[in-house]
Amino acid sequence: MSGYEGLLAGVPDEEKLALRHLLDLVARVETAAQPAVSDFLDPGQAQWCRERIFSLAGLNFRLYGGYPGAERQRLIMAPAFFDAGMVDPNTGYVQIETGQAAAGLTHRDFLGAVLGLGVRREKVGDLLVQDNRCQAVVDRSLVAYLCGHLKLVGRSPARVRELSRDELDIPGQRSKEIRTTVASPRLDAIASQGFGLSRSRMEREIKAEKVRVNWRVVNKPDYQVKAGEVISCRGRGRIVVEEIGGVSRKNRLYVKIQRLM
Repeated sequence: MSGYEGLLAGVPDEEKLALRHLLDLVARVETAAQPAVSDFLDPGQAQWCRERIFSLAGLNFRLYGGYPGAERQRLIMAPAFFDAGMVDPNTGYVQIETGQAAAGLTHRDFLGAVLGLGVRREKVGDLLVQDNRCQAVVDRSLVAYLCGHLKLVGRSPARVRELSRDELDIPGQRSKEIRTTVASPRLDAIASQGFGLSRSRMEREIKAEKVRVNWRVVNKPDYQVKAGEVISCRGRGRIVVEEIGGVSRKNRLYVKIQRLM
């Protein structure tokens, strides 16, 4: 992996271990000239791959999370002579369903039930929760195990069955458009408008490391936000900064934000 160590420049220490494992896998693909598939990556790790790994010569890459628009994705790697799109992503699908009386179960409830069986988080992709059911993207090796062992979500009895890719019920992403002005493109200014918080409250959230920009923690309120960046705040969801530009008569910047619902 030593030849790739420079790709970790600027990465926080707590994130380096997982990315080193990923680079070890890239090195093995390069040495053995055989394709490989990583575990599921979180959005920040996937973004890092796009910025740092996709430019490596002699290899082909793609990200795939089981369906278009998936948040958690696997990195598929192949030698230059091999089409990465032809590599089996080793992805399976299950539906976890509870009774109507269990309505109100959340993403956290379903994820906790899966991880409570000893499953590692990186073997689980997106969980699509609707009412009393959850459709989950997982490593294919887990499908039979989950079908046979997952019996409860919280205190509610659950049934699990395997799904095909075509049975996935992918929800549309709803959003609210916000058009406003800010004195400057500082993170605390733009995030406070997007999440509907006071500037001082947003500053505290940022300093408490509850805010991420493009899935990386940013703890400086004066960080200069750029158009196209995604800002998330723990417990408050995400916003996409679509446009920053133009100056009002009061010398403030126009900003267009989409708050994802």
